[in-house]
Amino acid sequence: MMRPRKNLVQKKRLERMLNDLREGIVIVEGKHDVEALERLKIRSISFAQFIGGNIGTQSFQADRIFYVWMDADKGGADKEEKVVEMLDMIDGEIKYDVTLGRRVLKMLGITSVEQAYGMVRQVLESGVE
Repeated sequence: MMRPRKNLVQKKRLERMLNDLREGIVIVEGKHDVEALERLKIRSISFAQFIGGNIGTQSFQADRIFYVWMDADKGGADKEEKVVEMLDMIDGEIKYDVTLGRRVLKMLGITSVEQAYGMVRQVLESGVE
């Protein structure tokens, strides 16, 4: 039996999370993740682009936050650790968050960023079961 109130609450929570992600720059593992988030209108860069410094100067605006959103596996954890180390070394006050992406994965019951597009569309169009 579907619980409409719970579905609405989870749907609104997901929408807020996506809006937060849209306000920042999301660092993900690879190009397929970038493409998936682009379909959700979320600006993201790949781990390789970030490590290589190919993110452009506008990315470091003080009012911007970086969201580090890696897959829920060993490789994702290793890349997340490297990104956080680099963000901590950048001069100035760089704001970043490593929890929001994890919360989205958990809410959707998925383990990779690439899976997010399909699940987000499903939740927003039909509700959460």
